Formats: sequence, structure tokens, C-alpha cells
Amino acid sequence: MLNKVLDSPLEVPFTLNLDAYRAKGIQENEEILPEDTASSEPAFNEELLNQLLQMGFPEIRCKKGLLATGNTSADSAMNWLFEHMDDADIDHPIIPNNNAGSQNFDENDVNSLVEMGFSNAQAKKALKETGNNVERAVTWLFSHTGDPMLEDDQLSSKTSNSVEIDSKPANYQLFSFISHKGTSTSCGHYVSHTLKVIDGKKVWVLFNDEKVVLVPEKEIQKSLREGYLYFYRRI
Repeated sequence: MLNKVLDSPLEVPFTLNLDAYRAKGIQENEEILPEDTASSEPAFNEELLNQLLQMGFPEIRCKKGLLATGNTSADSAMNWLFEHMDDADIDHPIIPNNNAGSQNFDENDVNSLVEMGFSNAQAKKALKETGNNVERAVTWLFSHTGDPMLEDDQLSSKTSNSVEIDSKPANYQLFSFISHKGTSTSCGHYVSHTLKVIDGKKVWVLFNDEKVVLVPEKEIQKSLREGYLYFYRRI
């Protein structure tokens, strides 16, 4: 088994400009596809739904459990079902939300999610999907990190053909990277270099277990080429 650390130096820039890779918005020869309104029932994760059905729960209850827990997992939905199995309306049909455009959000709930780092649109989207439950909204957001979180026409005062474009320069600065110290994957350990501001000057600091030292500028380039993970922040 190969467990030797390969020496493959990288040329890593301290700054990046990604303007060439950013979306340009709606072009003159393009149009926004209309929303699919054929079904007014919320979307459910088919795999999770089948798991719950195989446990013996009625379909309507399975769907309600998934809807209440943001389609996160069969276990979460199952726990919700056990907690609500005696609800008087547990077997009532799911009522489609056809008045989403007039949906009211508690600003305190929205602000709570925004303070966690989510956008206003993401917060409202998550609250809409989880019945204005902040705790479930957080779970929903983390389980939908790959989904586009754009504000749709039901949550936005913009026209349906209007898309907000981020026009700020896409400039990024390297502020940290992680590298490995050791001759193989079974020995050694990982260390972190982080850009800090000390006495008004930007300097690189090495965090190596209990050892924390400044890295001379002439040595940082060599360490930079041996990194495993690189972290950039927008500037």
C-alpha cells in the first residue's frame, strides 16, 4: 500500500480575481423559464418517503413528517411522527400553500438566521419550507447547501424577469492554508499558517500544536507550495 507523502509543489497565488468565471446574468437572447406550477404539493425526498412507508406509516403521515423536518432524514421524520401521532389532524390532507406571496415572517426569526450568516432570502426560504420554525429552518439550510438559494418571485418585490447581479469585483485574498509535516500518511501531523495583523502589519503565523511562531516572509513561499487546503476570503 502506498502511504508515502508525494512531493508535488503548487504555485499558489496570494490573491485571486475570479471575474472571468462569474455569471453575467440574463443575456439579451435569454429568458427566464416559467415556474412549474403543475403540482401545488410540496416536494418530498422519494428515498426518505419510501423508507418511512416501509416502516408501516401511512403515506400522508410520512409526507407530513418529512415536510415538518425539512426532508432531512427518515429518523428525524420518524421521531416527529411519534411525537405527533395523536394529533387530531395527523391524517388530514396536506393543504397547499397557495398564498406564499402574502406569507408573513416574524422578523425576529429572520434576523436570528441572518445573524448566523445566512442571507435574508435564505432565511425566508427556510422558514417558508419549515412552517416558520427557526430550529428546523437551520437544519433545512444545512441540508440544502447545494441548492440555489435565490429569492423567488413569491418572496421578492422584484419583477419575475429581474435578477440581482453582484457587480462587486471578485477579488479574493489567501488568509490561511494547512500543510502536513511528516514523511508518510501514517506519521507526522498537520499545521496551519494563518495571515494575521500584528501592530498594523500583515504577517504569517505558524500554528504547530503548542508552538505558535511568526514565519519570515522569505520562508512563507516554500511552505505555501506544500499546502493541502487553501482558504481565501473576498476582499
